[in-house]
Amino acid sequence: MELIVNTISQSKRLTQHLMIQHERNAPPEDRVILTLDIDLVNILAVNEVKQRMTLQVFMCEEWFDSTLVWDPDDFGGIEQTWLPVDKIWISDVTVLNTMGFMNIMESIRTPAEVLFTGKVIRSYPALYSIACDIKVEKFPLDTQKCQLDIASWGYAKDKLIIKFSNKSSLEHYRVNDEWALMSVRMEELIYEFDGLLHSEAKFHIEISRKPLHYVISLIFPCYMICLLGIAGLFARFSTRPERQERFSLGVTALVSVAVYGTVVAEKIPHTSKEIPVLLLFFLHNLVILSIATICAGGVLFVNWKGCKQKDKMPPKWISQILFCSKKMKKISDKISCQVQTKLHFLFGKMFFNAM
Repeated sequence: MELIVNTISQSKRLTQHLMIQHERNAPPEDRVILTLDIDLVNILAVNEVKQRMTLQVFMCEEWFDSTLVWDPDDFGGIEQTWLPVDKIWISDVTVLNTMGFMNIMESIRTPAEVLFTGKVIRSYPALYSIACDIKVEKFPLDTQKCQLDIASWGYAKDKLIIKFSNKSSLEHYRVNDEWALMSVRMEELIYEFDGLLHSEAKFHIEISRKPLHYVISLIFPCYMICLLGIAGLFARFSTRPERQERFSLGVTALVSVAVYGTVVAEKIPHTSKEIPVLLLFFLHNLVILSIATICAGGVLFVNWKGCKQKDKMPPKWISQILFCSKKMKKISDKISCQVQTKLHFLFGKMFFNAM
């Protein structure tokens, strides 16, 4: 019991000692080398229209502060302690391209671990909504590349340098149902801002869309509608004026494909730079169905009018364009034969009545 009380007393005395010699508003005297470790946990959402990606990550920051050094022999052999993050100096390193940030453990007041050597370890889970340039040219077979741009807003390179550790892994990553994680890589850069050089770290994420949902719900139904609309042109429906199933089927197929195209248009960003492959597929189907429907209407009109005796045969150039010269010749010969037969019948009847 006395050992526990003594340990608590030594820990309290250590905390008081560190708070006296440490100033939370002043950075360490030497150049700070901030070691960053990012563990990707989950890809929560990718908003193509707003061009955002929401991530859940585990962040771990490590640096040395000479004002947080002590001798373990002076404090009962204590080699590590925990201090509130609002009582010690914390760097202003942040994600520059974030559209929203939430520290999940902020309300719990997670402390920072401090070692007797002056090493400070601060870890916390966070949600980042970052701006991402979404490429929709190959939608839904697209691959997206996004990144976390991490840098200090106030400290230049001569005061703070950001480096990645070798401990980053995907040990806690949870698979996303819509997106497949292709690769994760880290990059350390130096950029200039207001005439000063700043240290920057980039955490690149490459993901690929899983297209099965779009193939089943959009591509396959649209393909079947287009196929049925074209097949309806050759179907053996009735061609009487009061029954126009061919034309009605074509119009219905056009409306259906247009509805599918609207669904895709609401899913992708409103941009004029590129047209998605899926939208081009729908537009191609619309063109084919439009041509098929117009042809069906023309066929119905010609069939309804028929080849009457007082009507003239179409010009030869039309039959040549439609590759039906032989067919038109047969029809012309058949009509001529019918006319001759009818004339013979009329002359014979007139002759019989005259007798």
